[in-house]
Amino acid sequence: MINKHTFKKSERSDHIDISCHFWRGKTLLSHYHEDYYEIIIVTQGSIESNLGNNSFHQNRKDVTIISPGVPHSFEGISDSEHFNIAVKSERFKRFLAGKDTVKNALSKGECLTVALSDNEFAYLLDCIGRIDEDCSTILSLSLAETVVSVILLAVMGAESQPSMQGYNVKFYCRDAIAKMENGTAQFKSAGNIYDLYPVSHTSFITEFKTLTGKTPSEYLRQIKLERAEEMLLNTSRSILDIAYEVGYDSMSHFIKCFKAKHGMTPLKYRRADNAIEAENENE
Repeated sequence: MINKHTFKKSERSDHIDISCHFWRGKTLLSHYHEDYYEIIIVTQGSIESNLGNNSFHQNRKDVTIISPGVPHSFEGISDSEHFNIAVKSERFKRFLAGKDTVKNALSKGECLTVALSDNEFAYLLDCIGRIDEDCSTILSLSLAETVVSVILLAVMGAESQPSMQGYNVKFYCRDAIAKMENGTAQFKSAGNIYDLYPVSHTSFITEFKTLTGKTPSEYLRQIKLERAEEMLLNTSRSILDIAYEVGYDSMSHFIKCFKAKHGMTPLKYRRADNAIEAENENE
C-alpha cells in the first residue's frame, strides 16, 4: 500500500518552486508527489531506493530524477547522506528546454539515474555546500538551478555535455546569461553572479564580454531596465514597486540608470506613453 506523505514545511516547501535539503542516514516511507520533480544526489555512503516497481542500490555520486506521481522510498545505509532538490513541474519545464530525450523519458513517468564523473560531482558538491536548504536567497536559488542544469546535461550523455575541463568559463557565462534572460534569478548586482562560479572575476568578465559585447554589469542593467520599461507601460504599479521588482534596492539609483538610458525619469516615460495613447485615441 502506498502512503502519500505530506511533508512539513520545514522538511519540504510545497509552497515554493524549488526547495532543497539533506537527508542524513534516514529512511523515508513510500510516498509520491503530484506536482514536482525530485532530484536525489547521493553525497555520502549508499542508499537503497525503491522507485515505482524497481529497486536500486545507489552509491556516492549517483543521481536520480523522479517524475511526479511516481511512488518512491529510501533507506539510508550507515552514515549515508543524500541531497534532495524538489522542483515544481512548471518550473522544471524551463530546465528541459532543448533536452527532448530527457523530456520524453520523464513524460512517461520514468525515473532517470546517472553516475556523475569525479569532476561533475566535485563541482556539484561545491555548489551544494553553499546552498541554504530553504533556497530563500538569490544565491541559493541560483546555485540550485545550476545544480539542476548540470545534472540534466550529465543525463543527456557524454556527447551533449560540456567536457570538464568541462565546466569552464564559457559554460559559466552562458549559464549566467540564461539565468538573467529567463528571469529565473533576480540578481541585484554583478557580484551576485560572480558568487555562483569558481573562476576569477577577471576571467569571467573577459569571456562574458566576448560572448555578449557587454560586461556582466552592463548586461544585467540592460535586462533590468527592459523589464522596468515593460512594467511601466503595461502596469499601474508604482515606480518604487517596479524598482524593487527588477532588482534595485535604491530608488535614486534606479531613476539615475533609467534616465541615463532614456533621457527622462521613469514617471515621465510612463506619462509620455500615456499621452501618445490618448492622442491616438482622439484621432
